[in-house]
Amino acid sequence: MTRSRKSYLAAFILAELGVIVGELFFAIPPAGHSVHHKTISPTPAPTAVAKSTPTPIPAPIPLNNYGFSANELVWKSAKLRAAQLAGMKAVGVSRVRIDIQWYVVQPFNADTYDWSVYDQAIDAIHQQGFSTLAILDYAPEWAAAPGCRSNINRKCAPVNLPAFATFAAAAAARYSSRGVTSWEIWNESNTPKFWYPKVDATIYANLLRLTYPAIKRVDPAATIITGGLTSTSAPGSISPPDYIAALYAAGGQPYFDALGVHPYSYPALPSSSSRMTGWTQMLRIRDIAVAHGDATKKIWITEVGATTGGPHPVRESLQAQIAEEAVRLRNSYNWSGPLFWYDYQDLGTGGSGGENFMGLVRANGSQKPAYASFVGAIK
Repeated sequence: MTRSRKSYLAAFILAELGVIVGELFFAIPPAGHSVHHKTISPTPAPTAVAKSTPTPIPAPIPLNNYGFSANELVWKSAKLRAAQLAGMKAVGVSRVRIDIQWYVVQPFNADTYDWSVYDQAIDAIHQQGFSTLAILDYAPEWAAAPGCRSNINRKCAPVNLPAFATFAAAAAARYSSRGVTSWEIWNESNTPKFWYPKVDATIYANLLRLTYPAIKRVDPAATIITGGLTSTSAPGSISPPDYIAALYAAGGQPYFDALGVHPYSYPALPSSSSRMTGWTQMLRIRDIAVAHGDATKKIWITEVGATTGGPHPVRESLQAQIAEEAVRLRNSYNWSGPLFWYDYQDLGTGGSGGENFMGLVRANGSQKPAYASFVGAIK
């Protein structure tokens, strides 16, 4: 409290003293009734206040191998977030995957943090009993290559690797007791869209080398997963198998507990023999891991799905086939970790982006055929 504030309060108390003394001669009003004055009345004596009871957290959903990749939960209102989580719980999944974006938490420097949007989202997910897979990704301007600023169209690679490791440890310290049990280090780092300006598996291996022990010191039981890789022909990208081979060659093997993949196959089915599908490339990644003595490390499917809109849609009936087959094939592999379908609900009804139409549920809440296929397959 400042000196001027103290002086003001002293003057106020002296000025009101006569009012207070005068009121002592009147009957005390009945309990629960306040006396109102046109002038400012004195502050009533403090009364005992019952301690608030924390919102009870339901028992965790029995953990299974299925979830939704649904980062939009972070940015929804509390009401819409609660409705989506209830819908996801009804499907029967136990896991939710969201981003914790570095450039959102530390936009200005390495010394300050703003966790507010993630506190709300992660607590809401935890209170519904889900286990959270958190992706740590995307450098702020002060920790990125000169001139790079992360935004919706471009995500900057880090150049300050120790600062990222410190950020990761701070996230683990904050959220390991709030339902975050696993950490995915970056997202689709094999393409410049998400590792700008230039993909580099050696730098990524160095990032793991610092980040893995930083998280494990905070939460030894945490599962650390390499960033899910995408199959794309975009300029500057590296295929998932080639990227994983380079990661092993760079010495990254000791610094992850599981490998992350995004084995999209549409418009083909996951069972397609085409070497170009993400699913086929996932099988090649498994061979590479086994060749390096990592047969016991699981491969987590941290995104998979198919779009029913945008420039390259599939029919809703084909999306349903892809959902059923992806789950069935995943269940046939003894080396597969959890599978996260992207996404629970369509993000919109218009626009040119296929990502608006990846849901099992349409934007209006009605179910696509893939909903029943997915629910039936995971049981």
